[in-house]
Amino acid sequence: QPPKPDERAEAEEKRAAAQAEAQKAQDEARRWAEAQQDAPPPAEDEAPPPPTTYGDEPDEPLSGEGEGAFERQRLLMMRFLGGVVSAIKAVRPQLDAFNKFGVDLMLAGGIDVLGERTGLGGEDRRKILRETIEVLGTKASMAQTFVDKYEEYLLEARYMQMVQSGRDAMTRHMADEPGAFGELAQAIDAWNRPTGTTQMQQGIITVMFTDIVGSTDMTQAKGDHAAQGIVRLHNSIVRAALAEFGGREVKHTGDGIMASFGSASSGVSATVAIQRSIWEHNAKNPSLPLKVRIGINAGEPIVEEDDLFGTTVQLAARVCAKAGADEIFCSNVVRELAAGKGFQFGSHGDHDLKGFPEPVPLYEILWNPATATASPSASDMSGRSG
Repeated sequence: QPPKPDERAEAEEKRAAAQAEAQKAQDEARRWAEAQQDAPPPAEDEAPPPPTTYGDEPDEPLSGEGEGAFERQRLLMMRFLGGVVSAIKAVRPQLDAFNKFGVDLMLAGGIDVLGERTGLGGEDRRKILRETIEVLGTKASMAQTFVDKYEEYLLEARYMQMVQSGRDAMTRHMADEPGAFGELAQAIDAWNRPTGTTQMQQGIITVMFTDIVGSTDMTQAKGDHAAQGIVRLHNSIVRAALAEFGGREVKHTGDGIMASFGSASSGVSATVAIQRSIWEHNAKNPSLPLKVRIGINAGEPIVEEDDLFGTTVQLAARVCAKAGADEIFCSNVVRELAAGKGFQFGSHGDHDLKGFPEPVPLYEILWNPATATASPSASDMSGRSG
């Protein structure tokens, strides 16, 4: 039998209430995501803000089909996001791109549990996850990329740890356990620790160096605080790219990062992502721009105590030193290994590099469409440079 008018009205009221609660949760998380980008970190003795709550859970069961069930599941996910935000902002009031990716993994673990417990279909899970990630300030295209690559992320042990922390938190949250989000702060701290104990692969490894251009001049002109802020920005952008493309941070060099990749195409993709992210930052912050040069090489370095040594590493560092601000230089080995993957390269001729008896041909990875269009062809750039 069709529902009575009173029953329909009551159902509509509950649905409207659920939508309003979800919107409230979204607005709270979005305000935090926008505010924390520019807000200074709190004083050490400042107490963290109290957790945000969004009222009582709906009376209806979460499982089921139809728009009402979907809205209830979406509401619970938004409340879960509120709990995650409250736990994380107590220890990371400024959420950079690297940590935002870690939170995205937690949210993915949460939606997995929600789907398993309520029978939420795969497409609906992806839709709610994408929407939740966007609330944190992630562009729609990037949120979609995360959702599309989520199954691949599960193969990486470090990513899986973050996913599991989200699963555990959602399990406790759905059981109304006190302190359901209490362990997320430790998880995000562990996420930020160097991965020095990770086993590195043997064989061909792609090595990347980044270097902040003009860091000394910036310190003198802008002061230590501003210069350190630029270093932190560089770190977060580079680490986010490493997380996205399966890179491993080997060590911090003071004004840059040394990293490794399992394939040349992953390394090249990461370098392009880094320069594009920096370009977007500089467009919004012209008064304090970040300028970075990047060099990349591939070979069989010596692996010892989670560090890399040998000719492959030395050449990667020399290649980086030859690049200018906003540029990515690579060796011919990288160009050949990444051939056919949609990248554009421009020849920069042969260079005499310290420690190498023969001239070394270098190529620029063209990451900016304007640069790619205007860049000379290989035949136009065949002159030797010292």
